[in-house]
Amino acid sequence: MGRRINRNSGGTADVTVTLVHGTYARNAAWTSSEGALHAALSGAGYRVVPFSWSGKNSHRARDRATSELVTHLESQMAAAPKARQWIVAHSHGGNVALRAMEAVDKSVSTITLATPFIHSRGRDVPIHQALMTALFGILLISLACTSALTEPKAWIDWTIISFAALLCLMLALCAVGLAMHRKKLGRGFRSKLVTSIHSPSTVVSRTTVIRSAGDEASTFLVAGQFIGWLTGASSRLFGSFKLWTFILLTTQASILAAAALHTRRLAFMQYFFAVPGLALVALITLLLSSSLVFGIDGPFVSLFGFSSVEASPPGKAVLMQLEPFAPQGRRLAHSRLYDDERVIREVLQVIQQGMAKRTLTKQ
Repeated sequence: MGRRINRNSGGTADVTVTLVHGTYARNAAWTSSEGALHAALSGAGYRVVPFSWSGKNSHRARDRATSELVTHLESQMAAAPKARQWIVAHSHGGNVALRAMEAVDKSVSTITLATPFIHSRGRDVPIHQALMTALFGILLISLACTSALTEPKAWIDWTIISFAALLCLMLALCAVGLAMHRKKLGRGFRSKLVTSIHSPSTVVSRTTVIRSAGDEASTFLVAGQFIGWLTGASSRLFGSFKLWTFILLTTQASILAAAALHTRRLAFMQYFFAVPGLALVALITLLLSSSLVFGIDGPFVSLFGFSSVEASPPGKAVLMQLEPFAPQGRRLAHSRLYDDERVIREVLQVIQQGMAKRTLTKQ
């Protein structure tokens, strides 16, 4: 399918291509010798080596896979010092590949297929918002317990019980996330956490991005990202210090007025205090829930940083945008790139052109 390249005296190809699968695809057939891309690369004379990682959908799993891929690349370099290293990675494997490429000092190039590049930035949570969320979170759980023990139950009771159960689940997942990222605990924890998630800046000579329109995985991630952004923006409104100062002063004034006038007519003011607080907790709960699209540790990570998925990584990269694939049974477009003839030809061409430039540079 492409021209054969020269081999060194040791019989090892001048190019070693590492194939990296995506999420939930540890035994991906396309990385095996039976895969179309694997066969095309081998047929072109390249040494092809599959790389397997857990494939779990979590920031921690991708972080661990990065370390494993760095070790893999270093071992390949030691085995074939003169060989140029390339990575062809699918889906979240592309995020793993870019981080590994950044960590390896020697020249490594990466071609990503249908990768939703994760961008992350730190999140500052005002202390008063954290306190209000904790206060009304306890209130919500208490109300839910009371409602669960009371008969009969109205729709408002079921709503409270449902949100309280969801909040408890998110708190449990935050505890799981804390355990998963405990090694980063200490000074600069937030910075280390965000850095371990954020895609590194790339250069056009070493990074090629291939994707198709209508990618289902990216659409799913963007949907969760949008919900997170919407609830985050709303929670910032309910977390305003000025708003809570106004609410607290107004509520206290109504309590004092009710006591002075010996009347219960001002008792409705308690809702003026409770409703915004419970709304804040509901929004924070939805914010944590939406981050599950990034993995089981997503809720915990979202406490410290806002993550988004983009069509390209930071920096510069060569981008090949395909038209949407025609429907093909139940198979997703997200999983068709590595078998598509156009993509295979493009991958071969990118590697061949990269090697040609390397030869010219040496001359």
